[in-house]
Amino acid sequence: MVVKTDTCALSGNKIYPGHGIYYVPTVATSSTRPIYGFISRRCKGYFLKDKNPRDIAWTVLYRKKHKKGHVTTFKKRKHRKKVANTRSVGGVTLEFILAQKKQTEDQRKKIRAEKAKAARQLKEEKKKLRKSQKKTKNTQNRKGQQKAGKQKRAVKRV
Repeated sequence: MVVKTDTCALSGNKIYPGHGIYYVPTVATSSTRPIYGFISRRCKGYFLKDKNPRDIAWTVLYRKKHKKGHVTTFKKRKHRKKVANTRSVGGVTLEFILAQKKQTEDQRKKIRAEKAKAARQLKEEKKKLRKSQKKTKNTQNRKGQQKAGKQKRAVKRV
């Protein structure tokens, strides 16, 4: 058999049949008036004094607000174990990465020294190229200026 219960307007507790007080406020006769049910006179008194049920320690709303007596069980999530995959990164192959790992410090120093030497040689070659290009330009410019100068002089004498 199912028992019809109401909830208290202030405390939030169940009101069983034959218990409690029902209050109908006289606001306006033409509107539909709400019916408030209370479990006791104490609840009705607090309600009429406009007390906030969240501030009264024995009400359901207070207990919910302050997280009292509510037991929650959390299931632990099963985490998959992360498998470390080694793969190529940024255009570098996996074999190259593994070779770098296996190198000793002395090998790295030698490779650095070789690269630095090659970079210096490249720089010197570029300098020599620039100098030779400048020289050829200068000689060409001088020849061009001399020719132009001779033409101008010839024009002036006439």
